[in-house]
Parts: sequence; structure tokens; C-alpha cells
Amino acid sequence: MAESKPDRPIGPRAASPRRGGWTHLKVAAALGAGWLALHAATPPGFLPVPNGSFESPDTDFADPRIDRWQEMPKPEWYDEQQQGPWAQLTGVFQNTAPGAEDHIDNMDGEQALFLFAVPGAGVFLDANAVDWSGVPPAEPFGAVYEPFKAYELTVGLIGGGYGMLEGVPLTLQLYYLSETGEHVPVAATEVIYSQDVFPASRTHFIDFSVRTPTIWPDSPAAGRPIGIALISTVPFELAGGFWDVDNVRLREVTGPRIAHPAVIGDQFTFDVVGEPETIYRVLAAPTPDAPSGQWQTVIELTTDPEGRASFSETLAGQRGRFYRLEQAL
Repeated sequence: MAESKPDRPIGPRAASPRRGGWTHLKVAAALGAGWLALHAATPPGFLPVPNGSFESPDTDFADPRIDRWQEMPKPEWYDEQQQGPWAQLTGVFQNTAPGAEDHIDNMDGEQALFLFAVPGAGVFLDANAVDWSGVPPAEPFGAVYEPFKAYELTVGLIGGGYGMLEGVPLTLQLYYLSETGEHVPVAATEVIYSQDVFPASRTHFIDFSVRTPTIWPDSPAAGRPIGIALISTVPFELAGGFWDVDNVRLREVTGPRIAHPAVIGDQFTFDVVGEPETIYRVLAAPTPDAPSGQWQTVIELTTDPEGRASFSETLAGQRGRFYRLEQAL
């Protein structure tokens, strides 16, 4: 995005969450508040996301600090004297009481994240992330990309805060940390605010997901630390308003497998076993250790409600042919 400046206030001095807008954040008094363990153990297949429900630090209203997550760096164009502190573009807030008109009915826990629709605002989490305290965590986020697996990020979102315009985007991204600490994208999706998608009441989170392709052993991401980023990618002409964000989940998806290979007459057959009603590519190469660029798509198959599909190919002319599977994105 080109370095330029907005022509109107778009930061915390324009409005602040939650709900009708207020002037400045009330910072919680308990600076040493611990990370609240309010949730059950991580379900099978899911990787623990530190403070993924934004329950810490505890607040009775709102707090610009977010434990474990690091803020996106302030761009040069952002004028804090005009727009307000960059650090107040993200933070945690407490849900209103049950029965209140603006109570969020499916919040995970008691708190969530607010994120202003300002270009470049956002938060990220990886093995190198350092939160507001400036102190690296004792146990960094240690998830890594494992070969033959895919990874799915799911986030609950509410759009439309404080007059957000139609078409405002928020990017959900999975990346890996390079050896030099760079964020290298693996998969990303843009969620676009629309009144057709997000109810005007703003009282119910809607889940959005992004999934990586299968990580192969020769993938640059294989064995590298996983990173999660939530980034406002709004253009200046649409900037303003804020998102509510909750319940960040990271699922490790075991890759599909080939089962029951057989030769029947002049046909080579096998079953594809994976997730239900999912499209998979059957890839072929002349050697099992061929680099990714040499694996050619043979066909795409959709599994049935039980997660199975059948593959069959004529043997004639097929010499030294090896197969593997990946999900079609």
C-alpha cells in the first residue's frame, strides 16, 4: 500500500468500541493480571493458541493491551497527534451482561478483541511475538508446520462497528517464520464486511476460515514455526469503524491417504480416504521422491459424506508411476 494519509480521522479519536463509541480506552488497573484459564482442554486435532479467546488481561470494560499477541508496527504515515495512539487500535473488551441489548450471545469466554479498520492495524502471534509487556514469553507459541499435514485457521468475527462502510476487508493469514524472522505467507483469505453477511445487531460471531495446502517435505514451510496474523487491509477511502474478533482456532488436518490399492484387470485402483465432502487432487510422478514441481494432477475427486472416493486408471502405458494426494483449495 502506498504511503499516504487519510483525509479524515480514522483512529481511536474517531470512535472507540464498545458499543456506541467512547472517547478513550479505560486501561485496567491490574497491570500484572495473569492469563485466565477459563476454557476446557484443546480438542483433538486442534493446536493450542495462546490467549486465542483474548481473555487476558482481564478487564471490566476495555484494555489496549493484549497478552501474548504482538501489534502490527505503526506505519510512517500514521499521525498519532491527529488520529490517536496506534496502540489503541487493538485491544480486549468485556462482553456486556446477559440480557443486554448488545450482549454477544456466542462469545467464547467473557472477552474478545477489537480491531479498528485502519490500514495496517492488527495483531500477530508466532514464536518471536512479544506483547505489550516487552518481555518474551516463557513458553513461546511453538507450533510448526509438519509434512503431510494441512493447517486451518478459524476466527469468529463481527463486522460493522461504528459505521463501518460496505466492502471493508480484514485479512486472516497463516504464515511461517523464515530463518531471518520474516513472515512468509502460506495461506490467507479476506473477509469483506457486508450488511448481508453481518447482522446489524452485532450480537453474534460468524466463523471464517482459511486453510493451507498440504505441507510436503520439500515445502519451504516444512518444519518452520507457524504464524497467525489478523490484519486490517482496508484502503484509505474505506477506513473507519472496527471489527470484533474472538475464538482463534488452529486445526491440524492430517492429509488424505491412499487405501486398498489393487490391480483389477487392466485397471489400477485405490480408495481416497479424507474429510467428508472434500475435493482432493490425485497427483502422479515418476519417482516417489520427485520434487513438488514434478507432481502432475491426474484428476480431482470429491469424497462422499463418509470421507471416501474411488480412483481408477488404466495401466497401459503407465510405467514407474507413483501417486499422492492433496486437498484442492
